[in-house]
Amino acid sequence: MWAVNLLQNLARYVVSSGNWFEPGDHMNADGPIRQGYATGVTALACAEDPELAAIATPHGRVQFLQVVGLTGDEYEAARRWNTGGVLGLLAERHPLLMTDQDRSSITEDPVARAAISTGRSREGSSTGLLMVAGFGWAYEERAVRLRFEAVTAATVAQAVGDRLPYGRALVLVGDGMRAVLHNGEVYAVRRTGPDVLEIGLPAEAVAALPDAFVPGARAVPGTQGLIIEVAGE
Repeated sequence: MWAVNLLQNLARYVVSSGNWFEPGDHMNADGPIRQGYATGVTALACAEDPELAAIATPHGRVQFLQVVGLTGDEYEAARRWNTGGVLGLLAERHPLLMTDQDRSSITEDPVARAAISTGRSREGSSTGLLMVAGFGWAYEERAVRLRFEAVTAATVAQAVGDRLPYGRALVLVGDGMRAVLHNGEVYAVRRTGPDVLEIGLPAEAVAALPDAFVPGARAVPGTQGLIIEVAGE
């Protein structure tokens, strides 16, 4: 019944949040996906079902998804590189992507580990949206202040370094606020909605931004007033 309980929890999340799942989505379960069972499978990814093709109905197209269990190392690879790439490597060993709670991580295979490293170095991360607890921003007269909690700062810094240097935008979503970071020839800021901020960053700022996520408030080089504020330790 553990699998049924897991899917019910995911369904509750969809109903309560209004967010839905698509192929390539992933999430950290923050512990074993089966309560009380010693397993290294602690995360989930969504893939197109390998056996059930999409169908057309009078109410629209229906796509069948499969929830796939990932180990912590595999989740890290999916987050920092590409979910499809990781699932492709997993499918070489488990063609139907069935979740085996007793399996070892594919990252223990040197060939798979090299493929992940090469893909990440070449492409960066496909994770374009990051849910960040405690994130917010303030649009001040001469500055824009992005606020983070210390517990999430390292993850955000890593995501910035995995996206922007590759010309890929990053969306940060926090407590009712959203910021879109993207590459630009010059530093530019504009509000695209009451709670949405869009920030264009030149090359100098892109290179310096990951190092700004340290406790305290730090101005980002290459910008005119972008401040990263990290609270706590």
